[in-house]
Amino acid sequence: AWRTGGLAAVDLPLDAIARELERRWDVRIDLRDAAAGADRLTLYYPAPSGVEVILTDICTARGLQFRRTSRGYEVY
Repeated sequence: AWRTGGLAAVDLPLDAIARELERRWDVRIDLRDAAAGADRLTLYYPAPSGVEVILTDICTARGLQFRRTSRGYEVY
């Protein structure tokens, strides 16, 4: 996936995935639920996707929500 600009993560904590999203899109992602940050996820996006698409999928899968802030996003 990395060769085509996609994103792949295998059994990574949500906190690590959020750091990767921050790096790729130069935004800040605040995880308000510390326990959710420890949740392990596997993601695969073979083509480039926007950060909001990925956050929507993560939040749907984990029963979370997110909102845009002046500095990036807040996941709660």
